[in-house]
Amino acid sequence: MTRRFSDFEDLELFDPMCMHRRSPVTDEEAELLEALCLTAMPGPLAVDDAAEGDNAVVAILPDGRVIVSLSAPVEQTEDPDAVRANAELICKARHMLLRLLRERRGWARQREELLSKVRDLEAALEAAIATEQPSSAASARHRPR
Repeated sequence: MTRRFSDFEDLELFDPMCMHRRSPVTDEEAELLEALCLTAMPGPLAVDDAAEGDNAVVAILPDGRVIVSLSAPVEQTEDPDAVRANAELICKARHMLLRLLRERRGWARQREELLSKVRDLEAALEAAIATEQPSSAASARHRPR
């Protein structure tokens, strides 16, 4: 079942600098993040002075410039779910991105540790096979037929 953006209110904000106190990203949290991203206007996004002028407005900056979607139809700016999702995504993006990047870093570290263990086990197995082969050939010669 695909999560709807309205469920995103359940997602707690956190201080991404305190990752040691935070549990890993759950499947439910990942689904909520995906739902938010899919409900918001599609990107890429640009500040209006870098755009053509016929783009859907995503947000208005304090200096009067606007952030626009370079691929969303203008009509999408009237969709209240998309407008709300745009605001939520812009407000929470830093936290979400830092959380996902730190989790990715942890997975990469764990992957390297596991690969190192696999290499050690493979080396030990090869060494055991190499020391066993000559003795098994010698014992085969001494067996009665």
